[in-house]
Amino acid sequence: MPLFDDNGREIPTRTIRACIDAGWAEPWFSNPIKPDWLVCKLTPAAIDALSASEIRKKS
Repeated sequence: MPLFDDNGREIPTRTIRACIDAGWAEPWFSNPIKPDWLVCKLTPAAIDALSASEIRKKS
């Protein structure tokens, strides 16, 4: 899961926490240099949702 958007702005912590609460992301590891950053990875549920979205775009 990206920590920054395409323009280099940090993804708000609130957004990341909402993704965790929805089951779309899960904490991955702690960053010793930036302990306040939430480094997460996408869950299988998020990958399924994104894949379904891509399929709908192509239809």
